[in-house]
Amino acid sequence: MKKIFFLAVVAFIFLSCEHHYVDWIDFKNNSENDIYFYIAWCGGGIYPDTTLSFHETKLSKIKAKGGFSEEYKGVQNIEDEIQSLPQGVLSIYFFSKDTLEKYSWEEVQSGYKILKRYDLNASDIKKINRVVSYPPIEVMKGMKMYPAYGSEEE
Repeated sequence: MKKIFFLAVVAFIFLSCEHHYVDWIDFKNNSENDIYFYIAWCGGGIYPDTTLSFHETKLSKIKAKGGFSEEYKGVQNIEDEIQSLPQGVLSIYFFSKDTLEKYSWEEVQSGYKILKRYDLNASDIKKINRVVSYPPIEVMKGMKMYPAYGSEEE
């Protein structure tokens, strides 16, 4: 009887515990300049709508030759989250610090003054081991981006 009671208590505790999942994407800035980025989960810019409809306050900064880890609490698998997006594509926008200092946000939006936009699916994220590099690295050559791979002047 004590064993059954003990197992019942353990099962109750186990089943009543909240599971706190966290997943992530890492960003690496291989350029000599500070850059900013935006990940289009919600709030605008979600593929296939790649307009800069989000607000500039949503941008995150990565220092030159630096890195940044973006954690997603409550997300068990980032690839599944990407697949749940419209068309299963996650857009990531990169901006030059100099551009953001020189132009108003309205000018950046209307002139589409981005360094690069990656449109990545779940298999792309797996292929790069969840490390999104700017400028794009060789393994990203076949991935969808604008301007196309190799056309940048980094």
